[in-house]
Amino acid sequence: MKAYFVDFDGCVPYEINVHAALVYKFLFWEKDETLLAGSSHFKAHSEILKEAHQNAPNEKANGAGEIFGSEIMYWDSIGYNILTPEKLRPIIVKIIGVKDGCL
Repeated sequence: MKAYFVDFDGCVPYEINVHAALVYKFLFWEKDETLLAGSSHFKAHSEILKEAHQNAPNEKANGAGEIFGSEIMYWDSIGYNILTPEKLRPIIVKIIGVKDGCL
C-alpha cells in the first residue's frame, strides 16, 4: 500500500496523525493500493493528479471522494466519472483515518 499527501509544497508519504485533518479530496487505485490525498488547496481531483502524477499508477483510479469535517461525505469524482465501489470504502477509510459520513 502506498499513500501520499499532496499539497502545493509537493507530495509526501501520508501520515494519519499529521494529514487526516487536512485532506479534502482523494483518489484511490485498487490494483496498486495507491492513495493520493489532496489538501483543500485543490478544488478538483484532476489538480491532485497533476501535482502528484509521478506517484500515481498509469491506469484510471477506481476510487475517489471528498471530505468535510474529518468525514468522507462523497464517494465520487464527477470530473473523472468515478463512483467508489462499496468494497473499497472500508479500505480507504482505514488508510485515510477519517469516518465515513455516508453511513
